[in-house]
Amino acid sequence: MNTYLTFDVGGSAIKYALIQEDLKILEKSSVPTPMDTLDNFVETIGDIYDKYKDNIKGIAMSMPGIIDPNRGYQYTGGALRYIANLDTVTLLQQRCPINITIGNDAKCAANAEIGYGSLQDIDDGAVVILGTGIGGCLIKDHQVHTGKHFSAGEFSFIKTNYHDALTWNSAWCTRNGIDGLLERVQEQLGTDEKYTGFEIFEMANNGNEKVIEGIINLLLR
Repeated sequence: MNTYLTFDVGGSAIKYALIQEDLKILEKSSVPTPMDTLDNFVETIGDIYDKYKDNIKGIAMSMPGIIDPNRGYQYTGGALRYIANLDTVTLLQQRCPINITIGNDAKCAANAEIGYGSLQDIDDGAVVILGTGIGGCLIKDHQVHTGKHFSAGEFSFIKTNYHDALTWNSAWCTRNGIDGLLERVQEQLGTDEKYTGFEIFEMANNGNEKVIEGIINLLLR
């Protein structure tokens, strides 16, 4: 039975798993996402590949940004600002010489739900991905709608205040992604200290009332 190395690349962490064709997860883990350079990103993927290269048939990777999955090409990289107009698959294969496919994270999630999850009986719908930023896609006639420019259904840049010009500060992905969450938590804690999303939710799970109130305030914005 074939085994594949799968990646979910986010703005905070790269989650990866070794998965068989029957969807059995053999192993899984995560590493922090390099936010500084493209070279560090490629080497991080390469280091993980090196551990499994003798036992895998290929690599499947979901990533933020506007992506042409047929070409393996990224027009944008979402939270990964060092990715723009990049033949990502070609570049990764220079470090990891194996079959590689990439796709937009929200569209990958929707395909998974259509094939194996909660959307198996849904003809038309929408999928929203809440993480470091916010992503989304549309489902039409039980198929993920890609659109002419591969960005159909993307929710990141929805304008949250019609009085403002559409900037990063007024986009939904900023106001209600990790930046907005951190801002609300900092307000409640009365601090400028930076926290990761993992740290914020760990504090909330441990009963920190101010952090919980900050999360609630974010949801009510």
